[in-house]
Amino acid sequence: MIAMSKVENSTNLNIDKSKIRKDFALYVSQSILAMIGFSAYILADTYFVANGIGTMALAGLNIALPIYSIILGIGMLISVGGSTFFAVVKARGDHDLGNKIFTFAVTIAVVFGFVFLFLGRTYAEKLAFIFGGDDVTVPYASTYIRVVSTFSVPFMLNNIIVAFIRNDNAPKFATASLLASNMSNFIMDWIFIYPCKMGMKGAALATGIAPIIGLIVLSVYFLRHMNTFRILNPIKCATDGNNHENRHHHINRFFWIFKNIFVLGLSNFIIEISSGLSIVSFNIASWTIAGNLGVSAYSIVANIAFVVNALFNGVGQGMQPLISKYHGKDDNNSKAQVIRLGLITAFAMAVLLYIILYVFATPFSDVFNKTSDPELNEMGSVGIRCYFIGYFFAGLNIVIAASMNAQEAAIKSLLITVSRGLLLLVPAIAILAQFGNIIYLWFALPVSEFITLTFVTIMYMKTSHRIQNR
Repeated sequence: MIAMSKVENSTNLNIDKSKIRKDFALYVSQSILAMIGFSAYILADTYFVANGIGTMALAGLNIALPIYSIILGIGMLISVGGSTFFAVVKARGDHDLGNKIFTFAVTIAVVFGFVFLFLGRTYAEKLAFIFGGDDVTVPYASTYIRVVSTFSVPFMLNNIIVAFIRNDNAPKFATASLLASNMSNFIMDWIFIYPCKMGMKGAALATGIAPIIGLIVLSVYFLRHMNTFRILNPIKCATDGNNHENRHHHINRFFWIFKNIFVLGLSNFIIEISSGLSIVSFNIASWTIAGNLGVSAYSIVANIAFVVNALFNGVGQGMQPLISKYHGKDDNNSKAQVIRLGLITAFAMAVLLYIILYVFATPFSDVFNKTSDPELNEMGSVGIRCYFIGYFFAGLNIVIAASMNAQEAAIKSLLITVSRGLLLLVPAIAILAQFGNIIYLWFALPVSEFITLTFVTIMYMKTSHRIQNR
């Protein structure tokens, strides 16, 4: 009997591990495609701007990218925070609270979207100068900022609804909507820049229309009643109750939901804001060292980095629904297996990506070099080979931070994220720029990510040692 029991337990364990691997492969692959979808908005613009308009327009686009990072950062704060919180409460069977979380997430996104619309339309030129532009590049950058910010609301709503649908056990549907929006972005980029000759305005317009296409596709999910969550009346959610005491309770609950969304999404927000700040810092440093040619070279590296970041963020966000589900059920063994698979995947991806980027650095650089400028090509290819060494460490840092966040350990996740960007990367850029050679500047990311991973490893070893002592 004991022997049979052991065999049954072993069989169940193998089945569980097999199911976890299958779920992991499904969620992570769909999430990677989705995140590539978000990054492809900018990548398509970069390709068509570089080849259809010119080198200075490419530099102007890179100067405008921080506004995209800020909009995406707020969107990620709300979408990741809200969808993670939604996944945990859904695993515990609280569907009413899940509806309220979705309602508040959408409401907050719309409010912030209109704020960005106003700021982008009103202060485009000032923002372009702040982000590192000069008299040559600001006209291109301000045009892009003004048009893209006009579509802030659909950008953020698309981001949020995709995240919730992915956590509603429909990752394939979420990915399909993003692929549709990106295909439309690619087609419209070509139409607006070449046949219509709309220049930078056309590139920005294509990027702005794309999330509207995504929202149209996502609406099918709700029209077919496939969703297990729905939007409620936001005012009623916050103030429901016939007497003062009940209203006070609902208002407190509103702020409690908002606090949880904010805390769980803060790490991803810091990632995007750090990305925007590092772009500004790199723009200023590369312009100081090599002028607008240096900014164009960094633009090549930065836009490839958008896609590479998307791959690793896709692993982190793909893990999140599974980790949150097992965390909600207190299934620590399954949770540990998902995290282990995530770390292995991240490192394997880093190795494969670096081999590809190292071997094809010159062709990748040449793709964004309309005039075939040999100096720009050399500067860009060297940058690719140096900069992307950092992703051997960055990939693991991203996955570890995402796994912490999915377990509601937001402070630890935030600590890793802040260390990677604000505390280490920006100072590394400032220090390495003092050497006056752009080659040194490319190593800012590898240095900051290596220090972060060292810190995370020491923190993990101390925690493990403390647990063993207990």
